[in-house]
Amino acid sequence: SRIVLFLDACFSGAGRSGNVLLSSRGVGYLPFPAAVPERTVVFSAGTARQPALCYREAEHGLFTYCLLKSLRYNGRGLQLGALVDEVSREVEAASIRINGSVQKPSLRSGFDVRTEWHSWKIKN
Repeated sequence: SRIVLFLDACFSGAGRSGNVLLSSRGVGYLPFPAAVPERTVVFSAGTARQPALCYREAEHGLFTYCLLKSLRYNGRGLQLGALVDEVSREVEAASIRINGSVQKPSLRSGFDVRTEWHSWKIKN
């Protein structure tokens, strides 16, 4: 089996009522273990030193918004490599346009799948 983890930090200081106290999401530094487990890919909202920004209008994290949008429009059969490329481009462009700040998603994989995860198919 394979594991793909999409990681966007939880909202900090904001409620669903739209009352936003902070414009970035709760974690500015994402600590990763020394190694990602076998057969696992971790695709996260930002790099270790960047916050995961919000998209207030959509009431989501920017990463989550771009990920869900890509999954909706591309449907089943999409390769993980294509999804990662598309979401990364979208987040990088939208973070500057919407929040005036840089956010660049990052990906880490288990050593055993470092050359094959690109071709994994998204089923649901």
